[in-house]
Amino acid sequence: MNKPKIYLAAARTGFAMFFFRATAYLKSRSESHPNFFFAVMVLAMAFSALLSFTVLRQPTLSKPMLTTLQTAPGLKLPAGPAALIEVMALQAELKTFLDKKIPDAQDSLRMEEILDRIQQLNSKLIRP
Repeated sequence: MNKPKIYLAAARTGFAMFFFRATAYLKSRSESHPNFFFAVMVLAMAFSALLSFTVLRQPTLSKPMLTTLQTAPGLKLPAGPAALIEVMALQAELKTFLDKKIPDAQDSLRMEEILDRIQQLNSKLIRP
């Protein structure tokens, strides 16, 4: 019953002894040849920079995300972000009118203008 624990302890000791010997060897070599280890470190950093700026670099998007973003099948965003911002502002203004309990005549006219403008912008969303 104690054999697995003995083997595990022996394996841990052997593994630890290997790393202890390896670190002691590297420490003695780095103290005797510091210029070599410094050069290796600088070369490793240069190689890492070279890889990160060439091979591992992510490709840039050719088109801005707002113009290529699909909202639903058959629909796309308006010509630019300005139209999207205008729609959002019109919706916010329309919500203020809808929150009123009793809108007056001017509010009703403005709501009709807002709905017409949103409908115009919505017609730009549909692809030909």
